[in-house]
This record gives sequence, C-alpha cells and structure tokens, in this order.
Amino acid sequence: MIRLTVPVTDIATQIATYNRIEVGRAANKADADSRTGTWASLGQVITLVPLVSAYTYDDDGAADGQFHTYRLAHSGTGATGSWSTIKVERLVTLPQRNTVPTSSAI
Repeated sequence: MIRLTVPVTDIATQIATYNRIEVGRAANKADADSRTGTWASLGQVITLVPLVSAYTYDDDGAADGQFHTYRLAHSGTGATGSWSTIKVERLVTLPQRNTVPTSSAI
C-alpha cells in the first residue's frame, strides 16, 4: 500500500471553488508530469473538508517507485486546478504488539 499525503494550502479559499481532490498514478515521472503513457486517473477520491489542510489517500494498487499526481477539482462545476506530481514510497506497517490487560487486586 502507498499512502499519499496531499497538502492543500489556504483551504478556506480553495474550498470555495473546489470540493474534491483528483488523484492519478504513473510508472515514471515523465508520464506523471505529462499525464500520458502509463498514467491513469484514480478519480476524485478525496473530499475536501473545512479547516483540514492535509489529506491522506491509501492506494492499495500502487507499487514502489510509482509517481502520483493530484489536483483540486469540483465534482459539480468541472472546475480544476493545476496538477502536482509527487513520489511516495511504500508505507511500512509494523506488527502490533500483543498487549495483555492487567487487573489490579483490591
């Protein structure tokens, strides 16, 4: 799984125009930047929320070394912002420690 973190600067202004974040994925930076070749849109997968300036998206289909693109979008009006490209490495999930509840004697 790849966890993508998308920053949104000035959310108060952005949310007046956009309501979603569209995400895409490509095998290399050139395809991601040009949105051609191996690039594919994953859709408008993140919903903007007032006062939240960073959003995460878990891409279960991504592989190490792939690049992601994202842009702000509005699902109703069709308005879109500029694309940004980032490379995110695989999220490492550590095993949970087994914990045993303790009881106290009275």
